[in-house]
Amino acid sequence: MSFVIEIFAREYGKEKRVDYRRVVQALASYNWGNGKCDVRLKLSGLENQIDDILPAYKNFLKDFLKELDYNLGFIAHKFHFNLVGNSEEVLRRIKYEIDKKMKILPYLIRQSREFAKKVEKETCLDQIVVLTGSASPKINKLFIYYDTNEKIFVSDVDLRFYLPYVDEDIIKFVNHLAYEFSLKTKIPINSWVENLYKIPDEVLKFGIPIYISYGKS
Repeated sequence: MSFVIEIFAREYGKEKRVDYRRVVQALASYNWGNGKCDVRLKLSGLENQIDDILPAYKNFLKDFLKELDYNLGFIAHKFHFNLVGNSEEVLRRIKYEIDKKMKILPYLIRQSREFAKKVEKETCLDQIVVLTGSASPKINKLFIYYDTNEKIFVSDVDLRFYLPYVDEDIIKFVNHLAYEFSLKTKIPINSWVENLYKIPDEVLKFGIPIYISYGKS
């Protein structure tokens, strides 16, 4: 069955004559906490429509929650990727998304390694790079994308870079490289830059190290 956000996107896309999958991607880019959008908005091609999409979605969600007899105090951004439908439909969609997640994993690892090599070359710093978040098979979360002629990524790819030296300039630089790489490959990379000597145990427990370099800095 559909995600709540897909139900809106199909209606909105039909009305505005845009690909509903791009609407989902644009909405996924929006951070409900700080009101900013990430690179997925640019990838969606709907930058000029986001100011129309957001209020339309909020109005839809309010009515949708009423229809489902939900508490209107429920936080919207924690709800819009929930699946709706009977239990069999929901389980079928979950299995479908998990199967897709495993199918795309080798591709994501290859692309992530290419980006890691770029970061290593540009910063001249040793690094350990870990694939985390919903893209990691160790985490029981769905990695959502649409497999069309051109893959449309709803979920982003979380990469944690552990470097021997970190400051604000390095963080900004790596984030800038991630943005450029995302536009080039159309894979939304979300980079996290942290100190090599402070890798939390849970990162290695739930993430996959995909690139390690030594002795090159």
